[in-house]
Amino acid sequence: MIPKLTIEAYLKRPLKDWSWYKNLTDAKLAVRRDGLIEDPPIWRRLHRHQKIGFLFGVRLKRACFWYDTGTGKSLLSLALIRYFHKRGKLGRALVLVPNKVNKAEWAREITKHSPRTEYEILKGTSAEKWAALQATRALIVIETYAGFIRMMSSPQKVGRRKKRKLVPDAARVAEASKLLDMLLLDESGGVGNHLSLTYRICKKLSENFPYVFALNGTPFGRDPTPLWAQMFVVDRGETLGKTLGLFRAAFFSEYINFWGGAEYTFKKREAHKLNRMIANRSLRYTADESDLPQVVRIKKHFDLEGQAEVYYKKALENLRKAWKGRNTRAIKNEFMRLRQLSSGYLGYKDEDEGKSAQLAFDETPKLDLCLSLLESIVTDHKAVVFHEFTFSGTAICRELTKMGIGCARIYGGTKDTEAELRRFTNDEDCRVLALNNHAGGLGLNLQVARYGLYYESPVSARMRKQTEARIWRQGSDHSKVILYDLVMAHGVDEKILAFHAQGKSLLDAILDGSETV
Repeated sequence: MIPKLTIEAYLKRPLKDWSWYKNLTDAKLAVRRDGLIEDPPIWRRLHRHQKIGFLFGVRLKRACFWYDTGTGKSLLSLALIRYFHKRGKLGRALVLVPNKVNKAEWAREITKHSPRTEYEILKGTSAEKWAALQATRALIVIETYAGFIRMMSSPQKVGRRKKRKLVPDAARVAEASKLLDMLLLDESGGVGNHLSLTYRICKKLSENFPYVFALNGTPFGRDPTPLWAQMFVVDRGETLGKTLGLFRAAFFSEYINFWGGAEYTFKKREAHKLNRMIANRSLRYTADESDLPQVVRIKKHFDLEGQAEVYYKKALENLRKAWKGRNTRAIKNEFMRLRQLSSGYLGYKDEDEGKSAQLAFDETPKLDLCLSLLESIVTDHKAVVFHEFTFSGTAICRELTKMGIGCARIYGGTKDTEAELRRFTNDEDCRVLALNNHAGGLGLNLQVARYGLYYESPVSARMRKQTEARIWRQGSDHSKVILYDLVMAHGVDEKILAFHAQGKSLLDAILDGSETV
């Protein structure tokens, strides 16, 4: 147990509060800009909140930008990279992104805002990517978290059973530290798990880099624990402490669960203290403080009918039994069934084939509602339909094709996501994009669409906010975007939206200093 005196000293450390940067007047912004050693590149392309972030980054050199998704974090980062390079302090910057499709998004941003900037997207096997990293002279190197970790690791047999496992390659990590000068973590939640290989390697790399920046509009959901790992990679523990144990002792209540393991719950009354501490190395901008379009949220309700309603009531009864019996596995299974049933099908395992199968119901009110909305929308505007399940995406695209409405699709089984993205963006006949929340929920720029329909919303409050920002973002083609939730009346969909509200409340309290949690 950490002594109380140590926790008090931890909370009373003399950390700086940089939130006053947001109060800089235009005149003071101009003075600080003129006081820079070099004329900042692409300054005129930046909006006010990006200019403030730029000056903040130039001053601190290691910082977190908790800018809401869609507020132009990529352009801000590009301005910082160009500036440090112009000063002769930066030879090469590594940008880590969540998914392959995000690499192409970064390439488009660079081409659009700074076409003369050389960049390299790492492709091929890990060996080929490593060779390209060693040989390239490009200013910006772009790779996914997963791809980079495979490059920096080697498979080894560990443990008594000699299982093959990826282990960091110390020599390669050391060499990468010499090849690079900046680490830029796009959607820095990729390093939010302090036990992950990604965190361990990025933490080691950041020791030697003069510039480290984290970008994330939603650095955590209902649990602020990932904040510690993200900030540690940036500032080596200056802000939230050298150990996760001290951070937890100060801000969390610990209790021993049924299985004998420790679980931690954030003390909501301490939100204002954590907000004060993270201001030492971070800057926060919400969507309301930037130039995002107006957003309109609409809930459309439907009722289950026929056989699906019977199955739903049975699954709900089973969920209550599982909850009383504290059967975690059964709770997850029944919750998943409730979500599937509200979408008009039931997934199960085919015992003969040994594969997963689906039972589709004749009456699918959610699909009917979705199609009727799309039919009225697509005449004048494009729309994105967000969904969780592969079955749902297949059903939506099949019915749209029957209706003669052109659609593209991005999910785990899409072979060429770039081609689908280009078709939706550039082809006037392609009016709808069916987007799996996990395959395309991070980093995509879909601002050509004015409407977003949530056929199935993500359960995670963080992922929900990320998916919304695919169309609700700075530079949108529209002054107003409309987000629909297709919600089963008094069902699991309503519970998920309430869950989002709780997660958003905690996020606002910590990052924005809101009084309500």
